[in-house]
Amino acid sequence: MVPGKLYVLGGYTPADGRVTWLPAGLSGYQPSNSYLLLDSERAILLDTGLACFASSVLKQLATVLPTGMHLSVFLTRPELDCIGNLGPIVDTFPVDVLHTGGTNNPFDAFDNVSVVIDGKVAIHREMGRPLPLSDTRSLQILNGPLRLLPTYWAYDDETRTLFTSDSFGHNLVRKVGDSRIITRAGDDLDEQVAAHLDTKFDWMSNASTEAIEASLTEVFEAREVEMIAPDNGCVISGRIEVNRHVGAVLKALSRPRRRSLNHSAAYSHPTFSPMLASAANRGSDRALPREVAPSIYWMGGCLSPPAASVTYHLHNSPYLLMGSRSTLLIDTGHPAHWRALDADLDRVLGGRGLDWVFPTHLETPHCGNVNRLLAKFPAARVFADARDYHLHYPTIAPRCLDRRAGAELDLGDMNLVLLEAVIRDLPATLWAYERSRQVLFVADAFGYTHGATGAGDPIHRPGECALLSSELPSLPSVEQVTYLTIASLYWTRFVDVVPYFEQVEDLMQRYPTAVIAPAHANVITDLPALMPVMRDAFRALSQGVSSPGITGSRGNDANRAATEPNHSQRKV
Repeated sequence: MVPGKLYVLGGYTPADGRVTWLPAGLSGYQPSNSYLLLDSERAILLDTGLACFASSVLKQLATVLPTGMHLSVFLTRPELDCIGNLGPIVDTFPVDVLHTGGTNNPFDAFDNVSVVIDGKVAIHREMGRPLPLSDTRSLQILNGPLRLLPTYWAYDDETRTLFTSDSFGHNLVRKVGDSRIITRAGDDLDEQVAAHLDTKFDWMSNASTEAIEASLTEVFEAREVEMIAPDNGCVISGRIEVNRHVGAVLKALSRPRRRSLNHSAAYSHPTFSPMLASAANRGSDRALPREVAPSIYWMGGCLSPPAASVTYHLHNSPYLLMGSRSTLLIDTGHPAHWRALDADLDRVLGGRGLDWVFPTHLETPHCGNVNRLLAKFPAARVFADARDYHLHYPTIAPRCLDRRAGAELDLGDMNLVLLEAVIRDLPATLWAYERSRQVLFVADAFGYTHGATGAGDPIHRPGECALLSSELPSLPSVEQVTYLTIASLYWTRFVDVVPYFEQVEDLMQRYPTAVIAPAHANVITDLPALMPVMRDAFRALSQGVSSPGITGSRGNDANRAATEPNHSQRKV
């Protein structure tokens, strides 16, 4: 891209219908990119690329990285196309520092990747500070204005390149080996950009995007951008072409939306069957693993990232289903919890094997242990939307059964049906429902922190991690829900909450629910009490109210107190 200063590395992803972030019906190839920034004093690799291209990235990096020069890595997102080759790169090259943006996001898992845990590299989080390459050159770290998960863009002031992570990835090439740098896109650019945004950021069809448009405009007006460098898709080169593509993205964002924000519509909670919720309360041992319905075990544990003076406790929970004929694990648990999960599976399975693994979506807290699980259980297979597995997990792709919403899995005395996820981050997310126990597994939805007795207290008390929602001493507050939602569901601040809760209501009418099993909250056995808090949290976010922190969050709000039941007296 700029000899001696900036290089692009990577492979070419075929647009063959097996890539969830590409629009259907495309042909050709999407470049998969990592970027090496060189200067006299430092070398920085920006993202590491898809795991399926590991050998190519290693060979290319060896060609352009000066012998003996130490390398640092900057990760723009906690997604698999950014971290996929981190391990091989650290094992092959003298990597000393891993950089990422912002503060410790509770779900990014950067602090728990094996190369950090093993002490091979240190992790530095850049909070608004430029990342120096030399005395005269630095990499500016920006919040990505267009994103799904926590995302950071970067700007190289010397080459005038803006690295946009998973945005601006709409340009493909016809064949492998074609130049991944374009200076003129086709006349169908507007349609191409709109299709990409609708696929990658599918929530935009219901969003109010004025704030995103303003932030995006500000990013480009404040900098001289000669090149746009996405993680996936062609590099856009030349000031005129950059402006043309930015204009196309802004045009797509400003299209008329299906709904405007509506904060006042009435809401009625969905059907919530009490049949098994009371059974789930029996024999509580206040520790995980815990049986929350007959032969369904809540596993995993809490992450506890510090934020200011408060330590938050946030669940990351897989669920084990012990059917009479087959066993299945829903989500794989966080990589930080692998050792405990490994031992807990042995204890609960009691000599049985694990037959199926269902990661609800390809995000580290939900799929981060899939390689370990399939190595531990050689007969196990993946039952999921497996379209991207050949890119992220090429060695296990042959053991993946590709299934979509509506597919069912017979475990003997249990039957699991896959459902389209109503509330999600990644578009390919699936929920699941077990018919006989009436348990709904909702991945990232219905998440909240727990604990806190007053200002200055940690967001946790001993023993609360394994309590059912009906056993907690108080309802979660709106702030406890919004803290988690901001971290995992960026889009919620731009949408009207009403259609999403209408869909949840409709889903639970069709699938009567006794227990809700979220990945990031206490298991829910009293949804009618919790649903108004969830609704109010979504509404607060879409009104521009961010979570100020969780201190003092036992739910003292007068309006909520007037409409919600006394939590200490709730019965299931």
